Amino acid sequence: MVGYLKAYFPDLRIFEYQDYKAFYCGICLDIKEEYGELSRFFLNYDITFMAILLSSYEQESVQTGTHRCILNPIQKKKIHRSEYTKYFAAMNMIFAYHKLDDSKKDDHSKVSAALELLMKRKYKQVRLEYPRETAIFDTYMKKLNECEANQSNDYEYLGEIFGDALQQIIEPKVVVEKERPLVGKLFYYIGQWIYNIDALDDLEDDIKNDQFNPFRELYEKDQEHFLSIVEQYFNRLLFGMIATYDEMEIMAHPGIINNVICIALRRKTSDILTKYKKEKEAGTCKENN
Repeated sequence: MVGYLKAYFPDLRIFEYQDYKAFYCGICLDIKEEYGELSRFFLNYDITFMAILLSSYEQESVQTGTHRCILNPIQKKKIHRSEYTKYFAAMNMIFAYHKLDDSKKDDHSKVSAALELLMKRKYKQVRLEYPRETAIFDTYMKKLNECEANQSNDYEYLGEIFGDALQQIIEPKVVVEKERPLVGKLFYYIGQWIYNIDALDDLEDDIKNDQFNPFRELYEKDQEHFLSIVEQYFNRLLFGMIATYDEMEIMAHPGIINNVICIALRRKTSDILTKYKKEKEAGTCKENN
């Protein structure tokens, strides 16, 4: 999880932005209290969106207060906390630990290795508290590592296994029974999008550093059609998300959730695809010259 599920702030109303930040700060405080100061630095907006969406079905359980942040101790900040901010504080630990482990293996990063070692004790705590979720993610990582070892170029499958992991983790936590399949389906699409938008964003660096990337073979083999192929793929995912979201009955924070699903993800997709459009246009100009 790398923070791609971030709202597009210019399109949020003031009170929506304040609520959004209040959830972010609430999760940050939960992380500090449960797992220590260091763990707070791995919080990202993916986790914030998940907590907001699930809290929207049980808004009465959300507690609002104020807190002085270590980054700005003078001014008190509004915070929202619920069972979901605490739950996703734990999920953040799972995602962050495996991200560090992956970076250590891929980049041979000493920094990632040191941070992983520091987080290991806290991760063991999460494993004891959330055995179901850690087992799901362990299974996902095993499948991912097998695909990477085999240099798989099946980016759709790689996205699906992450989407499946998110669906399995999140769907049972939805309190409104009839909404569970829809929320699960939404995160199945979101998981596919997160895995592959991250892969696409990293493609040039991965090629440069000779690292695994599921898009690499397609990009190097068929640059002429690469852009249209991946654009169609991401459009299918975005359409699936919006179609699923349209069936959902959001109880609270509809402006924030709508912003992320219908605006922010499309903008982020467009921004990353634009890098390759510019390359294609530059290549055409060189050929014409």
